[in-house]
Amino acid sequence: MKRAAVYGFTLFMIASGCGSPAVDGDTWLVATENDTVTVREAGVLWEGLEESDRAFFARSDNPSREFVEALAGKAALEVLLDSSGILDDPDLTAFTSSWLRVESAIRARSLLAHEEMASVNDSDLDFFRAREGVMAWFTLEDTGPIGPLPLTELPRELASALNGLSPGQSVVLEEYGSVALDSLYDNMPHSRPSAEPDSTLIQIIGYGRERFHYLKTYYVLRSDPGTLVSQGLGDISSIPEDSVVVSSPLGEWTRGQLEQELRFFQTRVPYLSSGPEWIDMITENLFMQSHFKNLLQARYPAAADSVVQASLAFSRRRGAELLMREHVLRHVEVTREDLEREYSLLSEPVLTAERRVFATASSGIEDLDRFRSSLLEPGGPESFPPVPGLSASQDSPGVTVPLMRVGLPGNISSALFDIDADDTTTWMGPFEIEPGFFGAFRLLEVIPPRPATIDELEDRLRDAAQNRLEAEYTDGFLLEQRNRFGVKVNEQALRGLPASPELWKEI
Repeated sequence: MKRAAVYGFTLFMIASGCGSPAVDGDTWLVATENDTVTVREAGVLWEGLEESDRAFFARSDNPSREFVEALAGKAALEVLLDSSGILDDPDLTAFTSSWLRVESAIRARSLLAHEEMASVNDSDLDFFRAREGVMAWFTLEDTGPIGPLPLTELPRELASALNGLSPGQSVVLEEYGSVALDSLYDNMPHSRPSAEPDSTLIQIIGYGRERFHYLKTYYVLRSDPGTLVSQGLGDISSIPEDSVVVSSPLGEWTRGQLEQELRFFQTRVPYLSSGPEWIDMITENLFMQSHFKNLLQARYPAAADSVVQASLAFSRRRGAELLMREHVLRHVEVTREDLEREYSLLSEPVLTAERRVFATASSGIEDLDRFRSSLLEPGGPESFPPVPGLSASQDSPGVTVPLMRVGLPGNISSALFDIDADDTTTWMGPFEIEPGFFGAFRLLEVIPPRPATIDELEDRLRDAAQNRLEAEYTDGFLLEQRNRFGVKVNEQALRGLPASPELWKEI
């Protein structure tokens, strides 16, 4: 949908700036009461679009007009965003804080890993090739047991010390205190030396060393007396919202804040649930991301500042999404009439997949020989039970529902769908459906492809209708905001510009 792409582009642009000092003074193209977009700035914004977005505008009869209309809509949405108060909404503020912490941790860990890579020398590479695949279990004075970790990916001093110990022996190192080797295990004794180039090994070693420091810091933090995680977080709804449930020297979180963190994590890991199995992961992330955020600020202030600036852009983009959801999505409701319209707009019929109906029989491994023989007998395997889970009804348990290729158990779909449609007497199999359990199939009916009905395509049609209705409403909504806030387009400048916005930044 054309306007759907404009809507997505408008939200994208919220996260980008309107100007650049290098182009101040150029002719204005779009203006609000307090801001302008110049011709060259528009060209720079065009250049920053994804290739697919530029291709969308290029398909128009007037790409420059479509692009400027999107810029004007973006300018109106910017004004609405600043006047709405949504940027000060506590939920948005908390969401942005979570984003800032996560992105700060990612940046800090990347910088630390690259520092570790820069410290790798020829001796480290030789040691990696000589001891690749050796796993170490060991105990540090301030963390307790750690492992298994690749010996060759540990810090140089620690790896060298462990390599010289026998299980049960210990040594005192300046940086780690007492270090005891629990065991070493070589899980690839016949695969050395590594054929990987030095550059690859440097990356492996660098990221491995950073990972070790991560684990060491986490173990120390979890053993700190000030670190507490409340019991009963598996049933978090029973805890008062303002009760502190997680605390550490790096901060504390209430039940409400923990639920907010869960909602944020679910935007990145959609399958994440609120069950007890996720509590350890969430609390570990809270602790370690907070640690790395502090480290980034202290050790890499310029990088920390850039992430903060990016978080402001993130906040504006998410705020714009919330505004659009509030003003647009709540007005859109897909009806049966909308589904029928989308169905009529299909360029060609959507065909259902071929389906087949089979008679089935099954056997355990203990009766496999008798089962295999029965497939060749006149009556077939009548005395054997059907394959469970495929029956069309209780009255005909040996007859399957119409099956598509993807509905067949095990790796047998090709064999059964290659059966000649006229062959309804041959039993195919036995196939091992799961370890120790076998099935056989006889073709009964072939149901050829046919045009799918509206009901069969409902999900697809509903998505298309939702996109169309949102785009149509968005078009009117943005025009309304442009009129409300007096957003202007410099028609005279637009008429004198090249048809392609990619040339504007050079003007």
